[in-house]
Amino acid sequence: MNQGQQFRLGDVRFRFWPTAKARRQIRRKVLLSVFVLTIGASPIPVSSAVGDERVPVWGGSIGVNMEGAEYSWVGYPTLADLQNVKSEGIDLVRLPIAWEMMQPTLNGPLNASYLCGLETFLDDAASLGIGVIADLHNGGRYNLNWAADAAANNGMEAPNGSDASVLGSAAVPISAFAKFWQRLATALKGNPGVAGYDIMNEPNNMPTPQTWPTAAQAVVNAIRTVDMITPIVVEGDGWAAAQFWQTNNANLKITDPANNIIYSAHGYFDDSSGVYAKTYAEYGNTPETGVQDVSPFLQWLKKNGYRGYVGELGVPSNDPQWIPLLNNVLSDLQANGVSATVWNYEMPDSSPAWWVSKIESTSPANLNIAPVNGIITPQMALIFKHSQPVIESSTANGAFKASNHRLDARLQRGCDGRAMERRR
Repeated sequence: MNQGQQFRLGDVRFRFWPTAKARRQIRRKVLLSVFVLTIGASPIPVSSAVGDERVPVWGGSIGVNMEGAEYSWVGYPTLADLQNVKSEGIDLVRLPIAWEMMQPTLNGPLNASYLCGLETFLDDAASLGIGVIADLHNGGRYNLNWAADAAANNGMEAPNGSDASVLGSAAVPISAFAKFWQRLATALKGNPGVAGYDIMNEPNNMPTPQTWPTAAQAVVNAIRTVDMITPIVVEGDGWAAAQFWQTNNANLKITDPANNIIYSAHGYFDDSSGVYAKTYAEYGNTPETGVQDVSPFLQWLKKNGYRGYVGELGVPSNDPQWIPLLNNVLSDLQANGVSATVWNYEMPDSSPAWWVSKIESTSPANLNIAPVNGIITPQMALIFKHSQPVIESSTANGAFKASNHRLDARLQRGCDGRAMERRR
């Protein structure tokens, strides 16, 4: 084998350098790869792309959602926000973004400023050893009237508005969805902060039962023309509800030439809506309710030999009875090698004042798990117990830092890196 020659073990790629140190590093990576490839019938990679310089997040990591960037009035979470979640042991973040803000005109170019904000967030996350799942938070829709709606509402607009057009309609064809993701994947590929592409949050009420599987397949095909490494997260139809997965998604089977699909369900333990209009007792819940609700999804994964992830799950913090339920479901997911991100971590550092008030509310419907007035929430204390890493990254050359060529590329575009951070 010649110096610098590449070789592959399964999905792991190495480059050979004939030194004692290199041989030790290679043996370490080979042993780690063999362990991962033999722990089950459907192996789960220890990172978003084994052999690439990514943060290890898949296979049972428990992280958080960090919303805000999908709303026109908030902006991206800050480095301080990321440092805060990192201090709680978090190495996985799901970040909602808005299709309309990333691509203001359907089939048009990406918004350079909004993309810059995302890249800065990814670079900051990577510097802390946090992997980020970029989540297109649109419910299977695109609002062609976004700008007008925002202008009519003092600049405030959220994705999936009441007048948004459904994916698969004449107004928002599947081809536009696929082209969007091809462009975004082209911009993000190779970024060490990217743990995965969550191609659409909670698709629902699609034109036909085949619309969502067809759209998801089209996006996977489009992404793989530019990025054969990054995992692609495919949520289920019917709001991705884990409880009703077998009914809504029994035939959701996506083909991926890279063999790197991760199916995603969501779990809320009221009526599966996450509204939590009633109390724990009124819902008739027990500590095992969460385990029972995610069971249809886990059974489907096992039956088909698929990898899975629960992108959203959450419980109110105003009643301690919810915490054993959450603990049990997180333990069950980790025992099955399924990662999860809890909804939702939102720091009260943004404007306007009504938004801060909403974040700090103690109503049952508020699932915010960020500390308020310096007091840690019971959900976050529980996540900390579940978030200890099982396998450390084997990369020995600064895997969690953005590469110079990516920083240079951002500078060449005039990306200031902070334009879209959360308003303070």
